[in-house]
Amino acid sequence: MKRREIRDILLYDETLIKNDRVFDPEYTPERFGFRSSQLNQLSINLKPGIKGGNPVNTLILGPCGTGKTTSVKLVFEEVEKSSTKIIPVYINCQFNATPFQTFAQIYRKVIGHSPPETGVSLARVQNEIMKRLRRENKCLVVALDDIDHLFYDKYANDILYDILRAHEKYEGIRTGVFGILSENEFRFVLATKVNTIFHPREVFFDPYTRSQTYEILKNRVKEGLIGTVLSDELLDYITDITMEAGDLRVGIELVYRSTLEAEADASRKVKKEHVDRAYAADARIIHLKRILQGLDPVEKTLLKILAENRGEMLSKELYGHFEDRTGHKLKKFNTVVGKLEALRLIDAPYVKKVGRTRRIMLRYEENDIIRHLK
Repeated sequence: MKRREIRDILLYDETLIKNDRVFDPEYTPERFGFRSSQLNQLSINLKPGIKGGNPVNTLILGPCGTGKTTSVKLVFEEVEKSSTKIIPVYINCQFNATPFQTFAQIYRKVIGHSPPETGVSLARVQNEIMKRLRRENKCLVVALDDIDHLFYDKYANDILYDILRAHEKYEGIRTGVFGILSENEFRFVLATKVNTIFHPREVFFDPYTRSQTYEILKNRVKEGLIGTVLSDELLDYITDITMEAGDLRVGIELVYRSTLEAEADASRKVKKEHVDRAYAADARIIHLKRILQGLDPVEKTLLKILAENRGEMLSKELYGHFEDRTGHKLKKFNTVVGKLEALRLIDAPYVKKVGRTRRIMLRYEENDIIRHLK
């Protein structure tokens, strides 16, 4: 055995990563470029809340992985540092889609601790929030990330109404909403009671160019990895994969996973084989993993049934399995199918000349679904 081979074995646990947090989806980078215009607009829309008025209701639109969430979090962090007159609350609606879950998050930020999990009504939680805001003369602005989930679960109108109409019940209360949506337009229909007060200003996030994507990934490499373990040539290759995926998060995940593959091989450098292996294993389906995390058990069950049946079933057959496993009836089945279709996890076209029958098909590989539902 050569000395180099012995040394590689001894250094097996030597890490190539100096800061894991850099590759976390929730991480706000030290250098956040190419979004000055959007950051400026978000700041302007918040400013009236600092000056004693209402923030400008805002819709933040654009494809996945374009910096929408990071921009909002950055502006919220800065407003908290510079003013005590506004309380910004960030909520991920994928994991907090019901009115109680939403207002529990607001309660935690405004009051300083979570409300009791049982025995407390939504009305009481809302009442304590609004009384505290009025007593301290503070403005509330709520960022609803992945706001589309509120529409899939049919809670959007109630939540928006309770936030934006709070001043009618609690005199002097000032509130605003920042809705974040990974679409190019707002395609949802609001109830009249909400539509009369929710006239948001739109802030659009264009996809990053190739050179911008490369620069962002380069900065993550500098922040998160040790030395020059990942070459510029390989970063170019990762950038190409990222552009093809259309989601910056794929590139960030791929840098991280490729480095872990290199560590597992006791290699001091990331190689192309590590990138390819990481992409095949995990990074290519980052969007899938993220969505699956936010599904409830019933929704996951329907996906699992499809995956266990080669990824495609007629709606009548699928409903039979769904009812047997969950006990839910046709109305719930149709709701779940509609949500999964909207989330682009399935396609559900009608079958010609077969009445209302639909062909339900997975948009991902069955093995990927099963593996990440465990």
